[in-house]
Amino acid sequence: MGEIFERAVPSKPLEWTGERLTTATAGQVEIEHLHRYFLARNLCRGLDILDVAAGEGYGTALLAQVARSATGVELSAEAVAHAAAAYHAANLRYLQGDARSLPMDDASVDVVVSFETIEHFYEHDQFLAEVRRVLRPGGRFIVSSPERDVYSPSGSDANPYHARELSRAEFSTLLNRSFANVHLLGQRPILGSLLLSDDESTKQMLTFEKRGKQQFECSNGLPRPIYFIAIASDQPVSDVPNSCYIETAEIGAVLAAADGVPALHALVNAAETARLAAETARLAAENERSAARNEIALCIAQANEQAESYRQQLVVAGQASQDHADRARIAIAEAAAACAQRDIARIAARRAAASSEGRWQNELNMLQQRADEAQRRSQELEERVAELEHRADEWQRRYFQLRGRLEAILRRSGILRVSRLVPARVRQFVRERLLRGPRL
Repeated sequence: MGEIFERAVPSKPLEWTGERLTTATAGQVEIEHLHRYFLARNLCRGLDILDVAAGEGYGTALLAQVARSATGVELSAEAVAHAAAAYHAANLRYLQGDARSLPMDDASVDVVVSFETIEHFYEHDQFLAEVRRVLRPGGRFIVSSPERDVYSPSGSDANPYHARELSRAEFSTLLNRSFANVHLLGQRPILGSLLLSDDESTKQMLTFEKRGKQQFECSNGLPRPIYFIAIASDQPVSDVPNSCYIETAEIGAVLAAADGVPALHALVNAAETARLAAETARLAAENERSAARNEIALCIAQANEQAESYRQQLVVAGQASQDHADRARIAIAEAAAACAQRDIARIAARRAAASSEGRWQNELNMLQQRADEAQRRSQELEERVAELEHRADEWQRRYFQLRGRLEAILRRSGILRVSRLVPARVRQFVRERLLRGPRL
């Protein structure tokens, strides 16, 4: 009979976020993590153990069942506090710390365990240097990491918590730079059957995998492992067994669920059809909106060109009207000056007549002539002013005619019809840009 051991479970699990496994979740991810810790537990009996990235602490507690001492190091202060409160043993403790700067003395442990940690940061060599520092001579490093080419194939979504994933070759090369011996194990969750020989001399292992509805593949060893677990040491590594994890209680439920797969596929297909229809409708609506925006932009551009032309004409007309008005004001000023001279001449004539009517009669006549000439010129200037004011009125009438034509063009071009699709601020800008005119 094999060894029976129990996994301790806290009364209140740490919340599952997807970054680290907790007892709040189950299924395939739980099987993967437990299998790694069960193997490590078998290799750590009577040794001083360091578990790096201990998470909720369940794995360190499993190792403490057989180890001389077990220390779990975790970056999250919340996880460390939860682990210290949930798991208790005389040889068990939890510390907050970074894998790249371990809070441990030099040569203080026999085994460093670190599962699914190295892919969460870039500083791999720094981490390996810290592992070598805390390991005693001949100590072991038990580490796992996903196989990038299988775990994250091209076109798949990236794991948001991973910073630098490694392929099998990169993982092996990294460990061989720091340790003389590296023993590599592949891991892949399965549903199936095992045929194992009682003869320990039998080393070959065949794997049969269903690859389609009626297709199967036969391989030597385990094809396409998702994860690799490495046992690295400067001493020979020859006592690492192959192992399997059997979750018997779940097989019936999985097979029962498989009976509903056709119906599930039908639902998935229906959902995909609906999604494609919705996407098609969305694209059609987007095309219509784009066409409307293009039509509006074209109409606005045409209207802007016509409005600019009329605005130039209005500017020219307004300038001409301004010039005539300036000339009229100058003429009025000249007429006023002539009238002032006439009045002065009349006063002088009256004074001269009062003192010597006869003596100054000729001069009075001359002054009278000048006054009459000034009166005539003043009348001409007043007529000229009236003519200029009439022309100014004519230019103003032409301005309002041009403005009315512009408004008619805007109505015919359809801008007023589509203006409901244009924001109010844009309509205001167009109205001010197209309909403004000089003040007369």
